[in-house]
Amino acid sequence: MKRIVIFGILVGCILGFGANESSGISGVPILLTIDDSNPTAVIFTATTSKSYSDYSGNTANAGVDLLSFFGANEQGISPGQFSGGNLQGGNDGVSYDSLASDNYSTGGGLYYDLEIFLSLAAPGSGSTETFSTNQSAFSGTWTVNLSSLGASAADLPATGTEGSIISGNNANSGAYLGEWQVLPTPEPSTTGLLILGAIATGMVIRSKRFD
Repeated sequence: MKRIVIFGILVGCILGFGANESSGISGVPILLTIDDSNPTAVIFTATTSKSYSDYSGNTANAGVDLLSFFGANEQGISPGQFSGGNLQGGNDGVSYDSLASDNYSTGGGLYYDLEIFLSLAAPGSGSTETFSTNQSAFSGTWTVNLSSLGASAADLPATGTEGSIISGNNANSGAYLGEWQVLPTPEPSTTGLLILGAIATGMVIRSKRFD
């Protein structure tokens, strides 16, 4: 009985660790997680969370906006293209390849978003992105060098920062799709605990079989 209790605790801890990636502070689904600990290799990763709302209207060259992504001191990054990723939005089947800083002023404040989109020159840029509450909003992953566009570590959001994702950009804004969140890079101690948990679980199962 004791072994079963230990096993249940271990499984609960592991499942709880993974579940944190799908729901943010606001309780709204996290659609994209971001590792920006290295400005030369910022990693955008899609979760399996579904879109918060249904929307179809903007094309892939309008992409999506990560609202208030940059710090107030950020003066805009140069637009840039990066190949090699397979991050896709909606169901149009094309991968984003471009980034730009999209700034706007409201309520006396100046905000800087990060626009993720597909270049007009790329095949499929005119495809309509259709987001649905019945399917994952995004898929794939993408690593980009934001330093090459002029962004420094001080410009990037801190660990735990969460923000909204909208379809399109401010000139062609669409629906609210969900949230983005900067996740911490797993500490060695955290990784070690997960490994130890997996080993302990295996030992419990093995011991149970031979009892």
